Amino acid sequence: MTRPYDESFLARQAVRTRPHRLAFYRRVALGTLGEILEVGAGSGEIIGEIAGRSKARCVGLEPDANLLDIARKRHPDVDFQPSSGEQIPYPDASFDLVLAHFALMWCQNPTAVIREMYRVTRSGGWVAALAEPDYGGFIVSPPIDISAEEQELKRLGAHTRLGRELSRLFGSMRWGVLEYGVLGADQSALADDTFLGGKAELVFLPIFWAWGRKA
Repeated sequence: MTRPYDESFLARQAVRTRPHRLAFYRRVALGTLGEILEVGAGSGEIIGEIAGRSKARCVGLEPDANLLDIARKRHPDVDFQPSSGEQIPYPDASFDLVLAHFALMWCQNPTAVIREMYRVTRSGGWVAALAEPDYGGFIVSPPIDISAEEQELKRLGAHTRLGRELSRLFGSMRWGVLEYGVLGADQSALADDTFLGGKAELVFLPIFWAWGRKA
């Protein structure tokens, strides 16, 4: 998993998706969960937030050594481990919640990662892809050529249109509950999750999400 963004960029992304994330925490009754794992934890923004809102044992997987070092320093209450998520180093049914946030797009084999997330989740637990963008639906106003944005992300190893695949990927597994949808993006996205800077006045970048409760 390769990450072109530094920790400040990851922090801005986390701020923009926070309302959606808080709704998810209520949906899964976060405070009642005992073990929680984040795949692609980056600098620890999301799993650190969860650790501050729950009494769960929190684990973060991150293959990037620099981000892993930052995460460990910032969130000493979280157990961070070096792993891409394609082979999660925990037994079956180890966690009540396994999640990813802007992470599956950077996985070499996102299908394998989702299946691993499912494997290590207990029956009745939750698997969540909280935010995955889809650059195939990227719209900017006034119109400018944004093809370079997607091409650069592809060069760096990103699956730039993974978002639209989430419902299919999640739908291939057995759930008691399965929910999915898409978020939009507005002017704030210029700084939060694009390389466009001030070249456009308005951005729509669809951010897909999916979560399921394991049967």
